[in-house]
Amino acid sequence: MPGRRTTSTRNYAATALASSHGVGAVGDYLAVAAAITLVALILSPETRDIELTGI
Repeated sequence: MPGRRTTSTRNYAATALASSHGVGAVGDYLAVAAAITLVALILSPETRDIELTGI
């Protein structure tokens, strides 16, 4: 399962941030990740009416 490995890495990153910079850094990390996701979602083209096998 690809998600399990990534989740584990994120947990280590959050733990390392909390240990070295405090809990606020984890909040900043999550806010930046959410902002990147939102930008990617906004910039993604709509695929509702497109045949995906041709992409």
